[in-house]
Amino acid sequence: MWSLVVLLLSVGYEPGQTGSTMCDIKSVKDLEKQGQCKYLRMYTDNEKIMEHPRLFDKIKTVTTIFKLKLFNTTLTSLTETEVVMLPQKATLELLDNPLLQKLPEFNIVDGRKINIKVLNNPKLDTTQLLEQCKKKRCPTNTIANIQKPYTCTFHRPLPEGCRFVFDSVDLRTYDSSFDQIEVVYGALSLRDSNEKEFPLLPNLRQLSQKPGMPVLVIENNKNLTDLKALYTININVDDMNNAMRIKDNPKLCIEHHDANEPFVVKFLSKIDSCRASSRNVVFEHSVYLTIFLLNFLWTD
Repeated sequence: MWSLVVLLLSVGYEPGQTGSTMCDIKSVKDLEKQGQCKYLRMYTDNEKIMEHPRLFDKIKTVTTIFKLKLFNTTLTSLTETEVVMLPQKATLELLDNPLLQKLPEFNIVDGRKINIKVLNNPKLDTTQLLEQCKKKRCPTNTIANIQKPYTCTFHRPLPEGCRFVFDSVDLRTYDSSFDQIEVVYGALSLRDSNEKEFPLLPNLRQLSQKPGMPVLVIENNKNLTDLKALYTININVDDMNNAMRIKDNPKLCIEHHDANEPFVVKFLSKIDSCRASSRNVVFEHSVYLTIFLLNFLWTD
């Protein structure tokens, strides 16, 4: 109790101040109480709260968030206040809010002592939150749970308009909705498939590694022989040590004419070169023998 009092005083809370209340929202009844919130604790899985018409009216004046979880709401804005403080040990979770567009400017007291998860809000610009989190020393795993601006998570099928995916993309069963993907912040994964060629995502132009994760996973594909669909993709890698996980693809090899492709040189150097088939070896030897005999006859 005393720790909460000290924390409230540290962010400017004045007990008894009119219209400046600590709201502890656990049920619909708490939303229906008179007054607006300045200091907020609302961490619940209650869907009725998320759907309640008074939700935004209750939280729109918040200036300090101790705990907040919003999921599957129809909110377009988080608050009307311009700046919101996230004190030590604060928790902020914004998940699967398809219409959410506007966040306040967040002031993080200590990024090392905060819990943040912001995922699958496709209309949301998270630039300021990401910059603030990095500035206030949020750990890598916290930053990895804050979506890039305007991104969605992976589903099969992808919702219309999901062009930027902040997640790993599983290509084992291809869906036509994947054709819209332009950028992936995460990994492309092909595992346990019967594919002969790596699936082509026609509009994919950039693949970026998430901290601590591979950017490409190709495992246990018994018929896979061709990775050419990857050659033209711009891949951003922060840690080459765990960027590629390619193994147990018994037929996969690099053709001689692809050996100097920039993608192959940078990322596929550990994959064996293809050996010429016995038919090709016999044919090449026949050609060399014919040339030798012709040269011999002409010079005789």
